[in-house]
Amino acid sequence: MRRFFAGDIPSRPAGWPAGPAGWKEDVQCAEVRGDEFRHLKNVLRLGPGDEVTLFNGRGLEFEGKIESIGRDFARVRIERETVCRRESPINVVLLQGLVKGGKPELIVQKAVELGVNGIIFYTAERAVPKFDKERAEKKAERLMKVAIGALKQCGRAMLPEIGFRAGFNEAVGGWEDFLKIALYEGEKTRRIKDVLKAGVRKDGIVIIVGPEGGLSDAEVAEARKRGFMPVSLGPRILRAETAAIAAMGILQYELGDMG
Repeated sequence: MRRFFAGDIPSRPAGWPAGPAGWKEDVQCAEVRGDEFRHLKNVLRLGPGDEVTLFNGRGLEFEGKIESIGRDFARVRIERETVCRRESPINVVLLQGLVKGGKPELIVQKAVELGVNGIIFYTAERAVPKFDKERAEKKAERLMKVAIGALKQCGRAMLPEIGFRAGFNEAVGGWEDFLKIALYEGEKTRRIKDVLKAGVRKDGIVIIVGPEGGLSDAEVAEARKRGFMPVSLGPRILRAETAAIAAMGILQYELGDMG
């Protein structure tokens, strides 16, 4: 069944019974708009009576039928709530150094498919792109569209946080109740699988991946001060986007729901 993002579907308040039967009358229908509507109408050529699945990006997923097609929206009559069983059991946040070209889109797409709940890009000492607030806001909108596309493809229903931080220190601050990991090609003894033996901390796992030039010595020192453990992915030097994707896969294999 075709899946579409409909962010206006409200989360069910506490005390409401599960399923549309417990909903108020005015939320038993939902509207698909924007890019999602154009894809529904112009690309897939769906119309009244066709069955679709909607998700609101906050964990809710519903099946229903298209009731009508307007000029800029499709109205869907919700028939039943479904249980989304594709979210990862571990909360993973990726802190990714800014990378150039189309690499951010690739990283977001693959990280979402691999169950990540947060992707935060930061300006690093060796990063080629530099932080610009206006450009970052526009980029975040583009990356959110990429994330929605990945959610639709992989069957998830929870939209991840996507954001930008102006500097390394701002990105690594906090995360007190997370298992903190930093990928560092200069680490020769501690491997990522050694750290993962300790298991997941209360709030999940946060992992630092550097930009194309890697993390600087000063950034690694700051990460250590903040409680991050530098780890190695092996003897080969990986590209930034490869390292991010490989690390997400390892986390899901060792502690999540892959393999």
